[in-house]
Amino acid sequence: MSALSRTTVIVPCRDEAGAIGGVVSDLRAAGVTRVIVVDNGSRDDTAEVAAGAGAQVVRADRAGYGWACLAGVASAGGSELVGFIDGDGSFAAEDLARLAEIVASGEADMALGARPRCAMALHQRLGNALTLALLRMLYRLTLPDLMPLRVVRGDLLRALDMRGSRYQWLVEMLCKATRRGARVSVVRVRYGPRRSGESKVTGSGRQSLLAGADFLRALWTFRAW
Repeated sequence: MSALSRTTVIVPCRDEAGAIGGVVSDLRAAGVTRVIVVDNGSRDDTAEVAAGAGAQVVRADRAGYGWACLAGVASAGGSELVGFIDGDGSFAAEDLARLAEIVASGEADMALGARPRCAMALHQRLGNALTLALLRMLYRLTLPDLMPLRVVRGDLLRALDMRGSRYQWLVEMLCKATRRGARVSVVRVRYGPRRSGESKVTGSGRQSLLAGADFLRALWTFRAW
């Protein structure tokens, strides 16, 4: 049995009707049996396209990447492994499968997919660099990227008592997992252009600033968790 068949994959998205069908189809072709697409207030046909491709669709009425992820985790229940992938098609399902194998084998409690630095815009690289420096300083966790592509043991994820948020989800999980002594593995993965539409974060200077502020808030808030 492949590790992906034991992994519930959560896909938070908003206004990704042009990409989400292909993302779900790729995941299912790679061996995922349960794909949860979280529609975070889409104004297009994201939910309908995702359902048509074979995903379970849940809705997160409160806007924010973290709120969408939280709704997905609530729907995942007692899943053995939980994976996260963006709904824009920029990541490959095959790379998620590599992460799932690492966690399923017991080699790590959480596996992260690191993007090439050259694939990110300058302001994104600068913001990531600051966040990563503080992760290293405050949590003694050295990483090359914040990595939204990830697979984590379900029991560990449930023990982290994750909160709903606008953008801090990625950093909150890293902070809390480190405090729990989790073993973290990093794998270099591919990162391509989105299949359609515009990024909700990097496509807007204002949203990038809000994301950066949320990352810093999480770093400070959970330092004593």
